[in-house]
Amino acid sequence: MHPEGDSVLREGVVVEGRLRLVRLLGRGAAGSVWLATHLALSAPVAIKFLDQLARTLPDADELEHYIDRFRFEAQVSARLSAGTRHIVACHDAGAFEGIPFLVMEYAPGRTLEDVLQASQTLSDVELVRVSAQIAEALAAAHRLGIVHRDVKAANILCVEREGEPTFYKLADFGLARVTGERPLDFPSPKKTAEGIIVGTPAYMSPEQIAAEGDYGPATDLWSLAVVLFEAKMGYLPFEGRALTELALSISSRAHPSLLHVPDPRGGALHAFFSRALAKSPAERFSSAGEMVSAFEAALSTPVTDSAPAAKPRRPWPLVAVGTVALALLCGGALWLARARSASSAEPSHGAAPVDAEPLASGVRSDRNEPEVAPQLPAPAPTALTSAPHPTRAERLTAPTPSVAPPKSQASAAPTSGDPAPAPTLLPRRPIDKSEIQ
Repeated sequence: MHPEGDSVLREGVVVEGRLRLVRLLGRGAAGSVWLATHLALSAPVAIKFLDQLARTLPDADELEHYIDRFRFEAQVSARLSAGTRHIVACHDAGAFEGIPFLVMEYAPGRTLEDVLQASQTLSDVELVRVSAQIAEALAAAHRLGIVHRDVKAANILCVEREGEPTFYKLADFGLARVTGERPLDFPSPKKTAEGIIVGTPAYMSPEQIAAEGDYGPATDLWSLAVVLFEAKMGYLPFEGRALTELALSISSRAHPSLLHVPDPRGGALHAFFSRALAKSPAERFSSAGEMVSAFEAALSTPVTDSAPAAKPRRPWPLVAVGTVALALLCGGALWLARARSASSAEPSHGAAPVDAEPLASGVRSDRNEPEVAPQLPAPAPTALTSAPHPTRAERLTAPTPSVAPPKSQASAAPTSGDPAPAPTLLPRRPIDKSEIQ
């Protein structure tokens, strides 16, 4: 084992006499990925090295476990890529200076995680495309009896070529597991010990984060549903500040409701994710094909059908509006009638004032009988006695004044011989707090 892997892997180094390293593409906890040129084919390839583990793991048995799983990843990727283009293909495997490596197809572009960090969400067209293509990759693995166990945005490659739609590929079968339903013609790695959490917690299903041991394709479908939720809404359906809080959220809490989101298809999408993220594997979709069909149906649901059912509108707002309008109309007509009555009953210059004595019944007499009131000097009319008496209808419908006129106006009498002026409406003005004692 080479003690200094970093000094061995550098630009221009030729690996196994046929692969020239061009540049570093990325580095992780276990190793690094390099862009290289296959000298015999004059084609770009990607080489994945386990240089970090080779340099930091002194235990030979533990290192052998990782190498064993590394070899299994190469075999699974090679087998599955023969049946679908949506899985990153593996072309070769070996060791260079004691460092295990895989030669894989070079897929230029970004990961879906990089795309979501830049744009937050995907369009409906891209959502349909990524769901269909990754579902095809998972279906191929599940037919072979293999569970990926680490479906996440960072493991979905977005191959971008000018003038072509984005092409999605599922990568990294390093944590893949054989379900045992179908025998393989190549050895599988040792089974992970019970109680060990394997995968990326935010995308794990309830049974996976509980480390219950046996689980199948339903856990991959859960993880894909988390990816689709994140790509549609811009955030993860389950979150937590610590692993225990996240595990509690995944295992016992419902995903955020989509019934009241601005998207009119919120009801259909909520129903889809309620099934795709069901806590029990038996309640989820039975296959990747069924799941992607349901997702496409939710996205294509007509607006009239996908929107949440609206509550029936109560008639009282319309009644209230009609009542207010009628009250305003009647009030305006009453004010106009009173204004006309006041102007017609206003005494002319030198005429005798109107008898101000009210009738007990509240109705003025219309009989043509001569006036028998004593001939007394007419008192000077005031603002309070100049207006005629209201009729019964006016008294029953007229609003009660809530504010009396100022004393200075009520007591002021017109000059002798002038007719009493009709009451005027003063414009509203702000209240001066200094006037309030």
